[in-house]
Amino acid sequence: MNLFEILSEKTKEWRDNNYQSDDFPAISEILLFAKEDGKLRFLREPQFRAMEVYWYLRIKQNTPDFITLYKTLFPKRSDFLQALNIGKPPGVSIFFLRTPSSIFARAKVCAVD
Repeated sequence: MNLFEILSEKTKEWRDNNYQSDDFPAISEILLFAKEDGKLRFLREPQFRAMEVYWYLRIKQNTPDFITLYKTLFPKRSDFLQALNIGKPPGVSIFFLRTPSSIFARAKVCAVD
């Protein structure tokens, strides 16, 4: 899965729970008010979806930076690197000198025999 697919799925779960937020109940009211009889009142569908994802990231994910977001959604190191489209040439191993999933860590690249 890629970031778009995971965020779409997580946002849909949040939507199915009526945008549950104990800290920001007004957001639930606003998002639910945007539709009447299943039709959007003021926005087009892509605009509304973008707004849903924005508020999901702000409220449910606590506005993470992009590395934190990727690490949260892709906890396995191999999935994390693949999601960021960071591959390695065949016959090369990558060893992270700091935290394993930190993309900004200095990496030691060694040829594997």
